Amino acid sequence: FIDAGHRYEEVRAYWLTFGLLSDDIVCFHDILYPQVARLWKEIKAEHETLEIVSDPTTEWHGIGVVMM
Repeated sequence: FIDAGHRYEEVRAYWLTFGLLSDDIVCFHDILYPQVARLWKEIKAEHETLEIVSDPTTEWHGIGVVMM
């Protein structure tokens, strides 16, 4: 479960360091936050994903699941 902060560079560093080591699933927190959403969009282009969002009008919520 990646909950690395809200800056693109932080979340991307965690993804590259830990996320890509997984052979099962990786989850992200706050995928609607703008800088996290930037990385989330990149990940969705390369992996099968699932989004769990209770309120799509906010930019602080959402769980993203990446199937590795």
